[in-house]
Amino acid sequence: MEPLFTHLVVGVVPLPTQNPPFAFDKEALQSVYLEVSRAVPYTQFAFLPADQGAQLLNPPEDRVLLQPGLLQVGTPVDSTAERAREKASTVLVKSAEILDLTGFLQMGIKVLANVPAPEDGAREFVGNRLMKGISTHLDVLGGGFFGGGVKFRKFDGDANEEEILLIEPLVSDDHFIWVNYDRQQVGQTIGLDHLSDSIDEAFNFVRGPAMRILEEA
Repeated sequence: MEPLFTHLVVGVVPLPTQNPPFAFDKEALQSVYLEVSRAVPYTQFAFLPADQGAQLLNPPEDRVLLQPGLLQVGTPVDSTAERAREKASTVLVKSAEILDLTGFLQMGIKVLANVPAPEDGAREFVGNRLMKGISTHLDVLGGGFFGGGVKFRKFDGDANEEEILLIEPLVSDDHFIWVNYDRQQVGQTIGLDHLSDSIDEAFNFVRGPAMRILEEA
């Protein structure tokens, strides 16, 4: 099985220097828009209310959020995973440089993908093959219920990292299985030096272990 990547979301939480954090300078935010758009064009720029930052947009789903408590890039994967990775890395690194942010408290990477389901459909595959033994529970619940999916979690205390993998039928189209992989890292010394590598690792996790679960079901 091969994943069809649909979205990438990458966010970082700046280390606070005071509570509440300083509002970003508006000229600096405009500079981010100008500099970022040279490499990654965005059609719209807007300040957020109450000095909460700004956002860059390519409507409807391509968005950059610049707030004192969060820098986040959410982008459709229009062509390849590598291009989406390069886009997110470029935007976040340039934004952090212009806004003079050198350290981050938390980093999150979310990869979304659709996987073509077997001929019997995504609900049948997830409910009766991936979730073996669930049919008895469905009989108890009554008509209309189906196996909604599985959730896997991993906590790594040494690395201050959590991973969550969700696999569900795509409700809007039973021809596809929906995969959501979310990786969160928390620490006082997170930098952006290895951001591209971390994004690649997230895509490769979906390509590798997540697909093996489906293939072996």
